[in-house]
Amino acid sequence: MPYIVGEDRHQIYLLPNTLDDFVNEENPVRVIDAYIDSLNLEELGFQVYSGIKAGQKPYRREDLLKLYLYCYMNGIRSSRKMETETNRNIELMWLISKLQPDHGTLSAFMKNNKTAIKKLFKEFTLMLKGFGLVDGQIVAIDGTKLKAYQERIHELQVIKQELKETGEKQLCVTDPDAKSMKNNGKHEVCFNVQTAVDSKYKLIVECDTVNDVNDQGQLSNMVKETKEIFHDQKTTALADTGYYNYLEIIDVVDESTELLIKPQKGKQNKVASGFDRTNFSYDTINDRYICPFGYELPFKWNGKQNGKEYRRYTCTNFDICGQKESCTSAKGGRSITRLKDEEVIEQITENTRSQSDIYKQRAAIVEHPFGTMKRHWGYTYFLTRGLASVGTETNLICLAYNFKRVIKIKGVKELIRLFRDRVRTKFLCTMFIRVKLYKSRFTACLNKQLLDRLTYGGVRGRGLIPPPTRLVT
Repeated sequence: MPYIVGEDRHQIYLLPNTLDDFVNEENPVRVIDAYIDSLNLEELGFQVYSGIKAGQKPYRREDLLKLYLYCYMNGIRSSRKMETETNRNIELMWLISKLQPDHGTLSAFMKNNKTAIKKLFKEFTLMLKGFGLVDGQIVAIDGTKLKAYQERIHELQVIKQELKETGEKQLCVTDPDAKSMKNNGKHEVCFNVQTAVDSKYKLIVECDTVNDVNDQGQLSNMVKETKEIFHDQKTTALADTGYYNYLEIIDVVDESTELLIKPQKGKQNKVASGFDRTNFSYDTINDRYICPFGYELPFKWNGKQNGKEYRRYTCTNFDICGQKESCTSAKGGRSITRLKDEEVIEQITENTRSQSDIYKQRAAIVEHPFGTMKRHWGYTYFLTRGLASVGTETNLICLAYNFKRVIKIKGVKELIRLFRDRVRTKFLCTMFIRVKLYKSRFTACLNKQLLDRLTYGGVRGRGLIPPPTRLVT
């Protein structure tokens, strides 16, 4: 024959193939199976049903979670598409034993386990730390915009035009939590996805979803969440100019946390004229600022903003310097605000400049996951509505990314071994604790019996002091 011919679809085999024959030993689906089987979903907060009540029996939560993780790793997020895959996908048939949950069941699983899925992502991150795949020495933080959903985009554009004509600011009729944000040079109804990525293997250690239109208020939140994982060591956090916020920066830096971040550029006209704030020097001895032309800005008064104390310095020579129009538009002259912890900001700026080789790694670290998720997988929009549901999607997407990345790093067989060792370790620890507890209770009970015999049988009953008795320890 001139062509390769496949098998006859009507051929009957004496020894039929099992499902396991269709899934080779290096198939990543085996890792999903081993990982989910190593978890205690009830401890993580998943709704676990006993299956003894009247009515239709529930699906095991483990099977539904395996289905979700597999589908998110393979670009499938719609519950209806998941349902379809269970009827035709050999790998899924192997993974969940040919179960075919309907889309309503799958949708309810995600809806009812939002908190547990978030906890699952954090548990996975801690596991990565235990495996030595993340070390927390350098962590890059960044955000990206994902569209609130794909349907009804045209309708939203029409509504946006109407708002423009009426003078209103924002309105999203399909998802009140979503906001219009600048995304890739144009405004779209989006959510802001935040990630913290470890530099060792480009694995995501923390993620969050917010509806803030920019990143200026997210720095302290992301760093603090990251430090919960690496609380026992020093961490260097890298962030771009979009996160530059004095109050946030001061909240972040401590003895175990170093921050490298570039300051925002001043207004173009101030930079061009030479009167940008960075061109004003601070005189620590006389507590004053000196402008580029040598005129002083003495201290004027104290203030407080968002719980942070600051000092304000105002120029008194703006009428005679001849540069007022280039320096400021304020009638009372140029003013500069200095926070009480301004030295921290200045030190960070100097550290960022001196460690530019480390800071330059930021984009290569944090853009790796975004490029994979948005360009390779096509996850440029959300399917669900509401901030909580969208956050759950984010956790599943980031978990799927980490899972595929870890399989690439470690390999299928090695990961399965690690997961099974993890199960055995948990079992041994549990048995050790139980044995120790039972021994403690038995010892306490035995000692009580001995004491009772000494007290009542020896002293009260006979009026004699009994010989010393060794208690059990």
